[in-house]
Amino acid sequence: MTGEFYICRNKEQRENACRWVMQYPDDTVMVKVGKYKAPKTHPQLEKIHAMIKDIAVHTEAPEEQVKGEIKVKFGVTIVYTSIIDGTRKARLKSFADYTREEMTATIEALQVWCAEQSIRLSA
Repeated sequence: MTGEFYICRNKEQRENACRWVMQYPDDTVMVKVGKYKAPKTHPQLEKIHAMIKDIAVHTEAPEEQVKGEIKVKFGVTIVYTSIIDGTRKARLKSFADYTREEMTATIEALQVWCAEQSIRLSA
């Protein structure tokens, strides 16, 4: 999804958002409404990518391979039912879509694993 997004923290802001949408009666607009969940922080994203680089150097493996294996072992898996054939499927969640809590848990688990493997982390 591209475009602007706004977080409405009070009644006045919600009312203003509704008025803004009503200014475009002949256009199609998309409005997503839901409880706001804080995303992961930029320092968290920087930290996990630094850890991936350190592990890649230690193991002499490509960073993309390390990233994929980290997601499999420590990451978040999304399980869903296929609308095509009705079977249950699973996919790995992108780091870009992690919440702050999911990123914290992944980083902590990875730090423990790195310590067990004697992998020195720069971050």
